[in-house]
Amino acid sequence: MIRALKEENEALKRDTQSRRLWKENEALRTQLEKTEYQLQTRVAAVERLKAENERLAAELASQVEINRSMRAEIERLLQEMLRDEAQCEICPNRDLCARRVLLVGGITKLRAFYRDLVEKMGGEFRYHDGRTSGGERALEDLIGWADVVLCPVDVNSHRACLNVKETCKQLGKPYYMLPSSSVSSISRALADVAKQQGPTG
Repeated sequence: MIRALKEENEALKRDTQSRRLWKENEALRTQLEKTEYQLQTRVAAVERLKAENERLAAELASQVEINRSMRAEIERLLQEMLRDEAQCEICPNRDLCARRVLLVGGITKLRAFYRDLVEKMGGEFRYHDGRTSGGERALEDLIGWADVVLCPVDVNSHRACLNVKETCKQLGKPYYMLPSSSVSSISRALADVAKQQGPTG
């Protein structure tokens, strides 16, 4: 009888230990599955970041090439404009002769190229985005500063164009209402400015 009780007790101990080990195994299995899922999620995130990095690198390379091409085009246009032009006695090959040019509107990303065009022709450059939601005083002050105003109509509102015209007329400033804000359109207007002492729009 005692022996049977001992054997039963041992069996119960083994059964209790087995259940404990089984629970531990289940907990470890659950933790392993969770860790594997987290690892897969992080690997997927890394792959997405790699793909995004490659895309951004390609875009950057493309933009660098676009900038290089545009600068080359600016140089070509400048050489074309200045070729066979009569040279100013004060500033040879710099036909704007320090005239102050205000561009109202235009493509913001091309702002540096517009500045290059003006400064390489010997002028001073200022830019206004054409928006007057914060008041018109800033635009009026810039028009007052300028010797000539360029206003592309393709990127400015009708109201902004009218405002530029009226202010230029009030202040006696020559202005050009341009059909396009492209670099070639701006360069043609600058060539015209360089040829005239007092152009009007």
